[in-house]
Amino acid sequence: MPSRRLSCSDGRGQTGRVESQEYRLLGDQPSTSGSDALGFHDVSQRLSELVITSRQSSPFTVGVDGGWGSGKSSLMMRLKLELDRRDDVETVWFNAWTAEGKDVLESLIKSVLNRIDTNILRRAMKRKRLLTVSRVAVMFVLDVLRVRSLADELWRQMQVNVETRNEIQALVQSTMDDWMSRDSGVGRRLLVVFIDDLDRCSPASVLQVFEGMKLYLNATGFIFVIGYDKQIISRAISGELGYEDEVTALDYLEKIVQFSYGITPPTDDLAQALIDDYLTTANIGGLVESSERNFVIDRSGRNPRRIKRFINNFVLAYQLDQEWRDIGAESLLRALILQMYYPDAMESIWRRRGADLFQECLDFVEARRLLRGGGANLDDEELAVIKAVFISYNLNTEMVGKAPAEETLRVLQEEVPSIVLKCSNDQEFVELARNIGAGPERERLLQKLELRWSTAGLPLATEPSELPREAPIPTEGSGGGRVYISYRRSDAAHVAARLGDFLRNALGSGQVFLDVDSIKVGDTYPDALRTGIEHAMAVLVLIGPQWLDFESGSGRRRLDDPADHVRQEVELALELGKRVVPILIDGAPMPSPGQLPPSLAGLSRRNALRMSPETFAADASRILEVLGQLSPGTGVSAS
Repeated sequence: MPSRRLSCSDGRGQTGRVESQEYRLLGDQPSTSGSDALGFHDVSQRLSELVITSRQSSPFTVGVDGGWGSGKSSLMMRLKLELDRRDDVETVWFNAWTAEGKDVLESLIKSVLNRIDTNILRRAMKRKRLLTVSRVAVMFVLDVLRVRSLADELWRQMQVNVETRNEIQALVQSTMDDWMSRDSGVGRRLLVVFIDDLDRCSPASVLQVFEGMKLYLNATGFIFVIGYDKQIISRAISGELGYEDEVTALDYLEKIVQFSYGITPPTDDLAQALIDDYLTTANIGGLVESSERNFVIDRSGRNPRRIKRFINNFVLAYQLDQEWRDIGAESLLRALILQMYYPDAMESIWRRRGADLFQECLDFVEARRLLRGGGANLDDEELAVIKAVFISYNLNTEMVGKAPAEETLRVLQEEVPSIVLKCSNDQEFVELARNIGAGPERERLLQKLELRWSTAGLPLATEPSELPREAPIPTEGSGGGRVYISYRRSDAAHVAARLGDFLRNALGSGQVFLDVDSIKVGDTYPDALRTGIEHAMAVLVLIGPQWLDFESGSGRRRLDDPADHVRQEVELALELGKRVVPILIDGAPMPSPGQLPPSLAGLSRRNALRMSPETFAADASRILEVLGQLSPGTGVSAS
């Protein structure tokens, strides 16, 4: 493979060193030259004409409304360049976000006043008696030497003189009247102030910017152009001013912004042109097929910044990781799609190492298709396909071909992991799974994904280094036993897998019973569960948000069915007098006795622990500590 070098593009096709076959990262700077993939050229021209023809209505504010990464800055920069071509317009670019570490109000006013001719500002200050003759001379020297500007002096006086602050608007209007009257050759002049990234600022800074615009710079000749997300700014106003009604915040905003242009997602043609332009700039256009391009466009919400992020992640991984170059660009693209758009699937691949989520999904999709379409007319080969899926989930195959197809499918769907159900209902994921292929290439891709690869450097939710090291737990003969994890797949499969990994690292791989990993092929499901509970020292019952009320296909609550596996597990654990520890997942409440079948009422009297993804490590360590307390002297520790 030819050697490739990595460079960084500014997003406008400009790089310090360009060679054929080198990959380039895309910058996040506004795009103002080269191709017009966002379609902003015509919009900026028309906005420019509108601003000029409306000069008699100044001061007013034009809002450019759009979500983060939608191209607000690019449109505003193109508008600025259009206006800069005119002799009767001066422009100021003010980034409110970068000024946030300082006094935003001070920065805004100084940025604007420093754009006005110094002599005009000096005369206005003398008329208002804000400068003495001697001070004029001193400030003239300081201004020439760029030590301090007149705007600095004006701000200094505002800080010490309340009356001066109250007179600022009159001074600014006087200054603007003088400035506008100077001959530009084409008519009265305009000062257009662009305020970018306002929606990234704190609520206090947002209001400071509005204060500067309305209280100090609200003078004829000013036109403001603000880039913002209306919803974010409305919430900021509500939070800072204590408004409880969002309508009130929008009313406030309408007094600031008189006209608003909303940026909409690119059309199909523009979106295609956009990703083509980005891929060409990054020099990877030949590596990304049309189907992948369409997928990225749709899953990114047609957001330019998100599309760039996908491309940059590809460039980084392909350039810096030799293994990805060996595996191939197509596999890397699919891995990136999984990482960025299917995080739950990536989590499952890592947590269920050794399982093939792609094949599992395809097998289930095929079994579901046969059961929905064939019914009683299925031949032996088709029945064998369905039975193979049943066997993979340790289900009894006797009902296949005998029970109604709807009932067979219901039983299968109740036992299939929730992530498989979720992925099988996503046609794009199914297509992705089909395109991955088979053989060594597929195995190598899975191995890479199982290593929890991440171009973004995202840490594991629980790093192995954070887990307690292996410690002994009593065996059956010594009066103790294994830890049994009971859970309902519909709402706690991900937590069960994660907790199982944690406890295995702490207690030893053979000391934790989790159905997916602990039941051998050929074992009957009920017998394996019973044996696991009988040999357990403690039974952890994971209670998620759907544990109590999850319904079967017939609309009956699963917990009310005596054949429900979760019910049978808890019933047996209580009957055998096991240490039963409820674990409440994601804020799920503890069920009351009246909500449970009579045989499970004892569960509600157990002390429960809580667990959430945000505090997983601490919560899991607490569970480990409790297990140690249940059997003193085991050496089980969270340290």
